[in-house]
Amino acid sequence: AGQVVVIDMHHDNLMTRRPMKAEASLMNPSDNIMALKAVTEGQSGHFVQVFNLDTKDKLGVYQSADMIMFWRWVTPRVLALVSQKDVMHWNLEVPGSTPEVVFQRGGKLADASCQIISYAANSALSWCLLTGISTQDQGQTIDGNLQLYSIDKKQQQLLDGHAGSFGNVVVSDGEAPSGLFSFAERKPGSLQTKLHIMDVTKPRGEGLPTPFRAQVDVAMPPEAPSDFAVALHFCEKQGLVFMITKAGFLLAFDVSSATMLVRTRVSQDTIFISTGSQESGGCIFANRKGQVASLKVNEAMIVDYVMNNLVQVSNRQDIAFTLARRFGLPGADDLFVKRFNQLFMSGDYKGAATVVAQCKSGYLRTPQTVEQFKSVQAPPGQSSPILYYFSSLLEHGKLTASESLELLRPVVQQQRKELVEKWLKQDKLECTEELGDVVQQLDTSFALSIYLRAGAHQKVIGCFIAQGQFDSITAYVKKVEYQADYSTLLQSMVTVNPDGATIFAKSLLDGPEGKPLIDITQVVKVFMEHNKLQETTSILLEALKDNKPEHAQLQTQLLAMNLQQAPKVAEAILQMNLFTHYDHQYIGQLCEKAGLMQWALEHYTDKADVKRAMLNANLMTPEALIRFFGRLPPDTSLECLADLMRHNRQNLNVVVQVAIKYHEQIG
Repeated sequence: AGQVVVIDMHHDNLMTRRPMKAEASLMNPSDNIMALKAVTEGQSGHFVQVFNLDTKDKLGVYQSADMIMFWRWVTPRVLALVSQKDVMHWNLEVPGSTPEVVFQRGGKLADASCQIISYAANSALSWCLLTGISTQDQGQTIDGNLQLYSIDKKQQQLLDGHAGSFGNVVVSDGEAPSGLFSFAERKPGSLQTKLHIMDVTKPRGEGLPTPFRAQVDVAMPPEAPSDFAVALHFCEKQGLVFMITKAGFLLAFDVSSATMLVRTRVSQDTIFISTGSQESGGCIFANRKGQVASLKVNEAMIVDYVMNNLVQVSNRQDIAFTLARRFGLPGADDLFVKRFNQLFMSGDYKGAATVVAQCKSGYLRTPQTVEQFKSVQAPPGQSSPILYYFSSLLEHGKLTASESLELLRPVVQQQRKELVEKWLKQDKLECTEELGDVVQQLDTSFALSIYLRAGAHQKVIGCFIAQGQFDSITAYVKKVEYQADYSTLLQSMVTVNPDGATIFAKSLLDGPEGKPLIDITQVVKVFMEHNKLQETTSILLEALKDNKPEHAQLQTQLLAMNLQQAPKVAEAILQMNLFTHYDHQYIGQLCEKAGLMQWALEHYTDKADVKRAMLNANLMTPEALIRFFGRLPPDTSLECLADLMRHNRQNLNVVVQVAIKYHEQIG
């Protein structure tokens, strides 16, 4: 039974075997998606299926009328199929779609004797390149044929060569990457190779700048003079292009000048296939022995290598400086310093600022450089040199912590909120607690954004408090697992915003999932130290509403504080009948002192206390007094009735009503 073996090179070469009857398989470059190709009995062409191995979904099925001679993923969801006649693109993003013809094979590439070895498309899918090889002398020499096709213009160009590639590389300072096409030209019957690099996406026409173009004659190794390119790969992040040759050599060129920088053997055996690597920025190749190897630019060493090893290259300093400047490669700090000093001394402060920004090592971005720009007066009619400095840094990337502070201090003084907002949205500032302190003078929301990015937890909570976002505080501390000093925060709030402090305290006591973030006794202490009885009462009423036995002391404290300072509030709380676990004897005594005799009587159980409180019957309602007698033992009732009569004859009516209602109980 047939099987397909998948080797995951990103996970320690993990090998997965799948039983599948297929002539060939092709893995997707970014997802766990596999295309399978096979011949179906009774059909003249190939049958192609595409599966998502993770979801087990079948993404597409296609029966071709012709044999598929070559295939390749040109994007994560577009599969290119090269048949005997046509080049097709299959957009598997669209359910139920089938391949669409992009162009027909032309020139020598249309011949059945031409072997298709490669296909490529640029990132915009506007240009395509089909590559094939053929022989006129039974294999003694191998001719290369390229078919370059513009989808937008529907035009083609046939070229002689064995390899080509597309890439997006910066070729001019201050501009976006250019859409480049490169190919290794090799005329039939000639051993001379020429490398061409050109911008194929820039508009052409009268009055428009000439698009970038560079070319160079390539010297093959002396030990392999007839060697030829089998692949080209752009190293977009380093500004190089790799040429892989059949004999196993790597030739690396500077894109901007087409200068050869490296020529070295990377395989002792013939290389027959290679592909670009998004992960490394270089390429991966396989040789005839089945060995697979990866090639990439040594970013830490390439600039130094160009400057110090390529003595035969007259413009090596310019090449090294350009690579370092455009692609942020290390190793050229001395060149940056030299260029900076030249421009600054000549008064080109804008150019000098640009050099500082382009020096990605940060070697020139020092407080001394800032002071150097600040010390220069702006020429008449021109912007301040320090403004050039910060503008260039912002254009090229992100400011450091010290630069962010230096820039924002005057901006805050000028009340330029829109600039702070813009830079925060663009992530141009290094956010620190100190920067947040500066910006808070201008806008609390901006300061909050900075504190959040800086991880200044206590300051974040302070901003939430200032904005009244109390619910956000508990969510935030839970997310970042921060133990905040809530007691200190409440202390600072109580005097300036007691209402806000009350809301905040309640949210803390409620806490995430009902778990308090602060001890309630601590809250009471903070508020009462500032004599905030009303706020403390509100907090305790909310916190003690479940009437739990463990809250007996707090119930007692709540009632006691109000009986001593706000008896009417205490009476209202007692009337609500919310609590039962407090110290009744103590609260009864405080009720008596506060003149709330009826409530004092309700809380007393000792006969002497009851009889003493009963002497103030004139301060109680007859109904309450009569109701209370229903709770007393008979002997105590008789004693109290006698005391009422002796103390005040006006109590006669109440005594009579008690005697009538409870005569059987009293006896």
